[in-house]
Amino acid sequence: MAPRSHAADNLASMVLSDSEPDFDDVEAIVKPSQRSTRNVKSGADLKGLAMPRQILMEKSTNKTTIQPEVDRKHTEEPDDVPLGKSCANPSSSRDQHTLSHNRLHTESPDRFCSQDIARRHESTSTDSGGGSASFERPGQQNATPGVVDDESQSPTKYSINIDNISARRQLGDLKRKYDSLKTRHSELREMGVNAAERNFERLKRQSDENTIASNKLIQSLREELRAQSALAKQGKEVRQQLERSETSVRDLEREIDHLTASLSDARSEIKSLSAKLAASRVAEANVKSTGTALKHGATGNKSASSEVVIAAQAKEDLYGDLTGLIIRSMSRGDRENIFDCIQTGRNGTLHFKLALDAGDASDSYDGVQFTYRPQLDRDRDSDLIRTLPDYLIEEITFPRTQASRFYSRVNG
Repeated sequence: MAPRSHAADNLASMVLSDSEPDFDDVEAIVKPSQRSTRNVKSGADLKGLAMPRQILMEKSTNKTTIQPEVDRKHTEEPDDVPLGKSCANPSSSRDQHTLSHNRLHTESPDRFCSQDIARRHESTSTDSGGGSASFERPGQQNATPGVVDDESQSPTKYSINIDNISARRQLGDLKRKYDSLKTRHSELREMGVNAAERNFERLKRQSDENTIASNKLIQSLREELRAQSALAKQGKEVRQQLERSETSVRDLEREIDHLTASLSDARSEIKSLSAKLAASRVAEANVKSTGTALKHGATGNKSASSEVVIAAQAKEDLYGDLTGLIIRSMSRGDRENIFDCIQTGRNGTLHFKLALDAGDASDSYDGVQFTYRPQLDRDRDSDLIRTLPDYLIEEITFPRTQASRFYSRVNG
């Protein structure tokens, strides 16, 4: 029974060695054991030996290709492997660590299932009784049946089973975590792609809407610009026309001012000439009356009086030409002598009467008073009234010493 256990253990270790079975190694393990077998008692034992090989054949059809490094390690193992020992190459601890690491990452739950089947087959083979075939190590063909080898009592098989169970659990946990992470990654990736597509579509719609709105705004601004350009051109033309009109108005205003000044001068000249004409007529009448009175006088005095009158008239005319003051007439009274005067100038013609007190010869020169009485007509002298100071519009009285100052005010 013990050699059979070693053979099953070797087959189980072959299952653990790699995800792909190597039937050359299986034959290398089975054939030496057959040569070393002393006798095969029944056909049931042969059937028990064929079951692990059938399990390995079924497993080979469902597994992926083994890694090249692991295949190379299996092909280099010796054909004569002692029963009860692991078929892995113990030449190097580093190779064993690498092989166990590759087993952990390449084994699948199906492989662990096949290992469980092998162990169950081993247990059934050991329980089948003394009729089963006994597998012995090479060099131990004379061993007594029923004697258990010391190596069969080694705890290596149990530690391997415990390691396989923990590794299977860890692998199952890792696979579940990997599937969960993969599912979550797929969901997050799909969520991110969908969100990106939605954002892209939203931004695309916004961009299209903004583009349409911008085009409409640009079109409206262009139309408004064209309208503003037309208005600006029209405004420029109107401004030029306004400037020409203002220039014409200024020219007309200057011409009006010039004509107004000419008209004022003409009116002043007309009034002056009229006053002179009136004064000449008065003087002519006085000369005639004086000549009539002289007819009754002596003939010798006729020529002398005529010369005096002519000289006085000449002096009066000269004074009027120099100052613009025309004395139209003089009338004597008991209390005052009244002079009818006309003052011509640039502001117009002022008609006034100047009364001088008729005092005795004993009166002083400074005590004589002048009285100014303007002869203004609101309709005729409206322009002159606006230019004259207020004291020349009303009657005033001033001493004889202020006569020159009064005349400067009237002539100014």
